[in-house]
Formats: sequence, structure tokens, C-alpha cells
Amino acid sequence: QSEAHLCANPPALAGGSLDTKRAKKYTDCLMVKIEMGYDEEHSIVLWPKVIKDGKQYSYSAIYGAMMSYYTVINGDVPYVYHEWIG
Repeated sequence: QSEAHLCANPPALAGGSLDTKRAKKYTDCLMVKIEMGYDEEHSIVLWPKVIKDGKQYSYSAIYGAMMSYYTVINGDVPYVYHEWIG
């Protein structure tokens, strides 16, 4: 049986977008991720871009806006980090 425990001091998260000129398909992403230095345990690597109403947005910009939104509605807690035991 698993229990979720809220971590009192969650690690910081860092987000970044992969270079879509270098990672043209999903199978390119791991090598580009390594080459760009995204190797931290708590980094969030985002790919590809988001297209909305014909406009392209970096996925990291969309994710950053989403994180800010949830920080506000979650009482100034940016995210919930669970440690699964069991």
C-alpha cells in the first residue's frame, strides 16, 4: 500500500524548451536534452511548441503561465510534491 507524504521543503523546479530546430521529432529529444544540459532531477523539459489560433508559443511560456496560475489558486503554493513510499 502506498502513502503520499507532502514534502515540507519541495525542490525548485526549472523549466526549459528544447530547440525545435534541433529536435524535429520525438526521438531527437533525448540527445538534444543532453546536449543542452537539461540533466537536473527536477528540470522540466518541454517540446514542441504550442500553436493556438495560428500563433506559435514556446511550450515553456505556456507551462510558466500555468504554474503561475496554479500558484495563485493554490494559496501561494507553486506545486505539490509527493514522495511515494511503499
